[in-house]
Amino acid sequence: FSAYTGTTGRELYMSDGTSASLVEDIVVGIDGSNPYGFTKLNENEVVFTADSSVGIELLKYNILTDNLSVISDLNPGAGDSTPSSFVNLNGMLYFMASSPFIGNELYRTNGDDIFNLIQDLTSNGSSIFEYFNKRVNLDASEDLFFFHKKNNGKYDLYLLKP
Repeated sequence: FSAYTGTTGRELYMSDGTSASLVEDIVVGIDGSNPYGFTKLNENEVVFTADSSVGIELLKYNILTDNLSVISDLNPGAGDSTPSSFVNLNGMLYFMASSPFIGNELYRTNGDDIFNLIQDLTSNGSSIFEYFNKRVNLDASEDLFFFHKKNNGKYDLYLLKP
């Protein structure tokens, strides 16, 4: 979770159920890293968006190794990819993020240092995605569905079967 103090700003904290402690002061000083979008990736790792030394990117924290890392700098340098709308589907994290080359699009990662672009749905600009969710089927498999806003303001419904 994130919490604010007058010394560190809003930063990443964790709790054992009885007390809370600062995990790391990601952006030193009062500005803080402003972490949000906490999503469980697997039994030992949580991913989230935060400001870091490489901009607002996707970070991963491993509770067993106490290791905090940037998964990938999708918008190289100090630019922000601002990942959001996280859905964990069968161990893969699906999310929206922005790159300087294609704008906002749908990506996925298994938590390693590689993002995979699912598809550039709007080849002439950024895509607008709304309402990411997963559907659990009778056979226990999972699908991802979401709405994509087209340039004419109308929405298409997409179903992704990984």
